[in-house]
Amino acid sequence: MAQQPAPPRPLIRAKGEDAAPALPRPARLAMPSPKQLGIAPVNSSAAAAVDWNVIRRRLDRLNAVYFHLEKVDAGGYRFTCLLPTTQRGRTHRVETVAATEADAIHLALAKAEEWAGGR
Repeated sequence: MAQQPAPPRPLIRAKGEDAAPALPRPARLAMPSPKQLGIAPVNSSAAAAVDWNVIRRRLDRLNAVYFHLEKVDAGGYRFTCLLPTTQRGRTHRVETVAATEADAIHLALAKAEEWAGGR
């Protein structure tokens, strides 16, 4: 009986694949500016300015019995105020959180004035 020839041994070379051809570089991405997106940029000096005389007058007109402003962990501000209700000893709580001190105060006062106007 005739012996069968051994299968051919695989050819192993210690060389990497040929380098792939260089691909064209993708177009550079550009982030649109806030103005291009229709978003007003935040003016930090204007946003930080709070006229406490005006704020106190608004709170007085609402007969607010309490108000508090605090920084929150997320980097914004929380403004809380309590308004009297028609029920003796009960108050209505208004609380807002916003990125700036001024925004938190103005949002809360707008909510409080809306609530007070609807009573």
